[in-house]
Amino acid sequence: ARAARRGAADCLGTSAGDCEGRARRLYELAAKQGNADAALRLGDMTLRAGDAARAVGHYQAAHELRHAQATFALAWCYQRGLGVRRDLHLAKRHFGLAAEADADAAWPVRLALGLLYAEWGLQEAARRRPGAAARL
Repeated sequence: ARAARRGAADCLGTSAGDCEGRARRLYELAAKQGNADAALRLGDMTLRAGDAARAVGHYQAAHELRHAQATFALAWCYQRGLGVRRDLHLAKRHFGLAAEADADAAWPVRLALGLLYAEWGLQEAARRRPGAAARL
């Protein structure tokens, strides 16, 4: 990851696409060596490029290395159905794992869980009374 940041300085005078391509290659090398930060950055870059399924793979790799931010991103993907089947139970589980992995994740996780519970409540209301959710 450090090499990717250092490589960004070398990109002055080149196109943004060339610079991003170089950063991607350096992050890929670092991720293959087990760098969780690099896997997270690859996930972010891939998600921005529109390939959510591949992004989830990068987030999963970083999550397995106990990276709290990647675990949070993975939870968000499950909550939104980005690159994976939408699963609010798995989203909740991964949000909890992110909070366990890093105490600094506690507040973002609480906010995300609040949103998740609100969404869950709306889904449950819609399931029980099909016309109720449309009126909200």
